[in-house]
Amino acid sequence: MAFVAGGDRTSLMGALRPPKAGAAGRRLTGQPVRACNARMERAHLPMSNSQATVEGACPHVPQELQFASQELRLASEVLPLASQELPLLARSQKPPIRRGVIGILHDADRYLLIQRAPGVALGGAWCFPGGHIEPNENARRAVVRELHEELGIHVRPFHRLGAVAGRTDVMLAIWLVEHVAGEFHARESEIAAMAWLTANEIRTHPRGLPSNLPVVDRLEAWRCNGQG
Repeated sequence: MAFVAGGDRTSLMGALRPPKAGAAGRRLTGQPVRACNARMERAHLPMSNSQATVEGACPHVPQELQFASQELRLASEVLPLASQELPLLARSQKPPIRRGVIGILHDADRYLLIQRAPGVALGGAWCFPGGHIEPNENARRAVVRELHEELGIHVRPFHRLGAVAGRTDVMLAIWLVEHVAGEFHARESEIAAMAWLTANEIRTHPRGLPSNLPVVDRLEAWRCNGQG
């Protein structure tokens, strides 16, 4: 310090010297309290643990402590409720809906069904040919691709009959298709057998998938309207 107005250097250094630890207690921390520490040092006040001393030097400290205790109490009340709600939120989240497609080939009053190979999902079940829709692919293109991959044929989709739920997380678009080229050659890794069945045979098939029934209902309604 270059210049001091009034007083001697010894008394000034004594005023700037921080209080000793030990009997004076621990220093308080935090932005509001640091200001109080400076005030206490300038006033030569001992930093004891006495509430009366702290309140006299920094009257806003007990208020800060009171706010902190209120927040802790609220947190202790909220955390158990949050832990109870987390399992409910996890159960309420439904899996995303996947999109698929089926192709309907018909010959007079019969429709082509396939039996799934043993190594695939729902192996041994009978259903209409089809599969999933790839990202950035529409249902029309998907049914052309799927029937070519599964049956080795080229088809032309010409009429859509809406959609049905394959499972709770699968929605299947129904397309009526026309066989335009290629010989039937089932992919053995996916298809165990093929058969042309009537609507009644499809409804009563012991190993038919449940999703076959609403598809047959739509087909029969389409035929009754004179479109088939």
